[in-house]
This record gives sequence, structure tokens and C-alpha cells, in this order.
Amino acid sequence: MWFEAKATPVFDEEGDFKHFLVVSREITERKMYEEKLTHMAYHDALTGLPNRRLFKERLKQSIKEAERYRRKMAVMYMDMDMDNFKDINDTLGHDVGDELLEQFSKRIQSCLRESDTFARQGGDEFTILLPNIQGEEEDLQIAERILTSLQEPWNLGEYSFQTTSSIGIAFYPKDGITKNELMKYADIALYEAKKNGRNNFKTYKL
Repeated sequence: MWFEAKATPVFDEEGDFKHFLVVSREITERKMYEEKLTHMAYHDALTGLPNRRLFKERLKQSIKEAERYRRKMAVMYMDMDMDNFKDINDTLGHDVGDELLEQFSKRIQSCLRESDTFARQGGDEFTILLPNIQGEEEDLQIAERILTSLQEPWNLGEYSFQTTSSIGIAFYPKDGITKNELMKYADIALYEAKKNGRNNFKTYKL
């Protein structure tokens, strides 16, 4: 339970302190409401994933730590097949599309480490922050694990179908040292992955 208290000192006629008078009230409901608002400001309403705002804050903090401790890190930019996802919404309804996004989010998270951040940028676009990797090979293995997991069909009620995804990857400090650079180059790598055929990943090439 949360309480808000106001303490007022009480003095005698000579001006000597005697005691405090404390008036308090219970504010648990207000605190819960504030926490809910904070969560809504930093998380996607549908999937519960961190949103663009929280992702950028964590990315900024991870860059500071990587610089301080000379660590390597990576940013992934990924999406589902936009035409495929649009077709699902149009033919099966938005409820099925929403359920697909939720299952998609859970499946990706199962491929990541506890320290990683998986965020929804909006629509069918997602980003992944890998804050501490030993080398590029570790990141590529995670990307392969994600794409392999997405080969399994989606079973939503009476419907069963498959989607594709592409992933673009940028590494710190090789590809960029700021959050804007890493996001930009991961997005460029995603575009290259799509050009070379969907359902694969590409690393950024200078």
C-alpha cells in the first residue's frame, strides 16, 4: 500500500520543538494508475512489447555502456511480409491479424536472451537490441534462430498459414556509434535483405 504524508513541526510558546503532526492518506489506487500510464507510454498496447520510445532510450543507454566497457552490440530491424500481413487483415479480419502479431511477438522473444530488447516500431516493423555480444557470429546465430522459428505455420483457430520475415543488422562500433546511425544502417540492411529475396537476413555493408 502507498501513503502520502505531510509532516508539520509543532513548537511550544518558547519556540522549542515539541513534536511533528503527521497527516497521511492512502494513495495506492493513484499510484497504480500512474504506473499504468507510465507503462502505456513506453509499451505497445497490443503486444505489450517496448515501443519505439523505450527502445531508443535503451539503445542510447546500451551505447554508453558499450563505449565505457568496450563491448560489442547489435541492432536488428525486421518486419513481416507486408503484403502477406495486409492480406490476412483484409481476408480474415483484424482480430486474426492482431492475434498473429501477438503470437509473432512471443515466438521472437523465445529466441532471444533475457538481456535483449524486442520492440514494436509500429505496424509490422520490429527492432531488436542485443546489448552485449561476443562477436558478429553470435548475432548471426540469433538471426538464423529467429528465421527458423518463423518457418513453423501459424495456427489461429480454424486458420493455418505461413508468413515470411526479413532482418537487417547493424553492429556497434563497426557500422555506427550513435543510435541514429545504428537504426539507419539496420534499416538499410533490411531493405537489402528484401531485395535479395524475403525470409533472410543481411548485415550492413559500408
